[in-house]
Amino acid sequence: MVFMSRIRIATARLFVVLALTWERAVPVLFPALLFPALYIALAFFGVWERFGDPWRLLVLIPSAGLTVYYGYLGLRGFHWPASNERSRRLEADVNLRGRPLEVLSDQPVQGANKEGRRLWQEQQTRARQTLTRLRPRKPRAMLARRDVYGLRAGAMLLVFAGAIMAGPRAIGRLEEAFAPRILSHAITTARIEAWITGPDYALLAPKFLRKNDNEAVEVLAGSRFHLKVSGVGKRPVLQMRNGGKKRRLRMQKTGPQNFDLDVLLDKNITLALNRPLSKFWQINTRADLPPKVLFTTMPKGDTADALIFSYIVSDDVGIDTIELELALADSSAEPQRTALDLPAKNARSLDEKAMLDFTRHRWAGLSVIARLIARDGTGQQATTKTVSLILPDKLFVNPMAKAIAEQRTLLIRVDEPYKPMPKRPVQTEQSVREQPPFAIDNPAERLERAPAPIQRSAALMRASLRAPEMFFEDPLVYVGLRYAAENLRLARRSADYVGLDDELWALALWAEGGALADARAAMKAAERAFRRALARGAPADELARLMYNYERAVKRYLEALAEEALRRGQKIDGGNGAGGSMDANALQEMLDALKALSETGARGDARKLLQALSDLLENMKMQLTAGSGPGNDAASEAMRKALEALGDITAEQRELLDEMFREQQGAKGSGSPEGGSEEQGAQSPGGQPGGQPGTGLAGEQEGLGTRLRALADGQREEGREGAGGALGEGADDMDQAANALREDDINGALEAGKDALSALRDGSEALASDLFRHIQEQNGQGAGEDRDPFGRPTRGGGSQSADGTDVPDVINAERAREILQLLRDRAAEQGRSAKELEYLDRLLERF
Repeated sequence: MVFMSRIRIATARLFVVLALTWERAVPVLFPALLFPALYIALAFFGVWERFGDPWRLLVLIPSAGLTVYYGYLGLRGFHWPASNERSRRLEADVNLRGRPLEVLSDQPVQGANKEGRRLWQEQQTRARQTLTRLRPRKPRAMLARRDVYGLRAGAMLLVFAGAIMAGPRAIGRLEEAFAPRILSHAITTARIEAWITGPDYALLAPKFLRKNDNEAVEVLAGSRFHLKVSGVGKRPVLQMRNGGKKRRLRMQKTGPQNFDLDVLLDKNITLALNRPLSKFWQINTRADLPPKVLFTTMPKGDTADALIFSYIVSDDVGIDTIELELALADSSAEPQRTALDLPAKNARSLDEKAMLDFTRHRWAGLSVIARLIARDGTGQQATTKTVSLILPDKLFVNPMAKAIAEQRTLLIRVDEPYKPMPKRPVQTEQSVREQPPFAIDNPAERLERAPAPIQRSAALMRASLRAPEMFFEDPLVYVGLRYAAENLRLARRSADYVGLDDELWALALWAEGGALADARAAMKAAERAFRRALARGAPADELARLMYNYERAVKRYLEALAEEALRRGQKIDGGNGAGGSMDANALQEMLDALKALSETGARGDARKLLQALSDLLENMKMQLTAGSGPGNDAASEAMRKALEALGDITAEQRELLDEMFREQQGAKGSGSPEGGSEEQGAQSPGGQPGGQPGTGLAGEQEGLGTRLRALADGQREEGREGAGGALGEGADDMDQAANALREDDINGALEAGKDALSALRDGSEALASDLFRHIQEQNGQGAGEDRDPFGRPTRGGGSQSADGTDVPDVINAERAREILQLLRDRAAEQGRSAKELEYLDRLLERF
């Protein structure tokens, strides 16, 4: 009880001491602190930062003097509260009577009797009971008595507002306000430049930090902060804060009054410049996000044998590269990538259509898996979903061009190396005399070491070169193919025939379209070079040269196109709309506009006009291919469709002959009779399990015969007896083959099927001759002038044609017919590979 009473009294006395001290300190603090408060408020508002000395000193010195003066006056009347003053103040606050605090401090009189001591203790008890509720009052409002105008509130408001305005720069401004140095007038002439540059790959414009530098700035990670301070003599002070860490940065002196600093921004930091001026920058970094890419139109081939597709791609900073990746289906071959041309460097979003030419690719015509890969400057990549497609290859119509292109494809797809050289015996002087060293590695042995596809390609080339008068209309094609064949024959390793890729391709294009194909290829190459230069922002002089080359290539292509149209008796119009046409002047206007756009820097518009011009020229080529002159009437179209139907029937007949041949080989292998046994029939390739071997094949053969007979009847009704008769004989042969199959006579079915295949070829030749004759009549060529199916005038004897090609005489023609019949027989033989049969068919074709 006594202990708790003492604690309450001690606590009450402490509050009283604090209240009395504050009341007596007010004269010391006010108005003394009013002057430094105003000085600090001005510092927070940046007054001293702007004006510097001597204005700062003119305010600082009087403020300090007035503070000291009024503080001294207040201290003269200040004294600490005495014990009795504290007791009287506490008793007055609690409204106590009888001075109980003084009673508690009294001591009994020495020598007092028991009655006296009892009275003293009773008085102590009553005093403690009086002090059970001690609640001192708050300090008296001494400031209000002295500051009747409320100056203290105004000073506090100014200080608070200045601190808010200064923000993070408040500390720096306060340090400058009380800096123990002279802030010379050079501060007002100091120039501070701060800017941020993005990473090198981003190609971002510099971001200058001028106004609102209190706000946080967000930049890309890897950017750099640059600071340049000029017009000051002393080295500026810059501090960097990163989280809880603080580090002072040293600026490099680059001139008498110039200082520079470069800081890598890889994390969130705070930069504070304390002198000569107070500046503050809060910089937050963000990571570069990966790009996004998506097919909007799936890749597919178009009529120009190009791979076309559309895509959209986006990135927060910019796209660096876009590649189309191709992987061969069902193969472990390394994927191949092709970079796409970008319309602009580091574009953030693109919605583009791509047209790529893969006709020369080694995988052209094969099944591939494609996807787009987009990368940004940091190497982050995004991919589209994979798409399966057949990589477009060039469609050659001319048989020789098609054969050359296939041999080229055969060469570029070979991955096998040559076999090693055989070991030779040590050469003696006598052996050298008998066989010179240059004869040791003879061409025949070189070709024997070559991979099988190379040997096959060389053999096919040599076979076609044996009768140039039959297979070659153009001597350039003959010479080019002989050159290629010799290169293969003399090659010792794969690297020796690498150059044949380009040469065979150019030869195939020449055989297909002559000067027109060559001119188109040159124009496309010039267009690609010009388009890529526009995309990468090439210099003006380079664009001028490429534009000149493209214009020349276009004019050369138009000349070749006109010559080809004249040769065919067609008229070519440039379409610019439905039924529209474009003359040479309008085309030249487009070329001039394209040149002007590229020179003036409007490269986006130049790309669009270049694409429009490319489409226009491609339409002109397609019109020539489709034909707008003779040979485009209903009769010609009917004959073309009949020829296509014959091609389908011929292919199906060959497949049936292959099935018959496999059936025959299976019967021979099992030792069964020619017709096969019942067990062999259970696994018949042609059809039904458990039935006779020829049952399914007979039905298919009979169906082909019905289709062929309908086609033959149609040709007879049109008055084409030659073609109709040959096709009718072929239908009869098919009926015989079907009957033989029903009787399990595989050999008889094979013979009849071969005759049907031969009749199909005869009918195709007759129908083709009728088609060419019809076109010649429309071209106005006289009926009396004898021409071959290719439109060339025929002459007797061994004279030459108009283009210099040797025309065989009667004896040579008879020999040619024998060779032709030999080729037909070989094509009808079974057991040959599909590639060889296809090659023989091409030799037999006439167009």
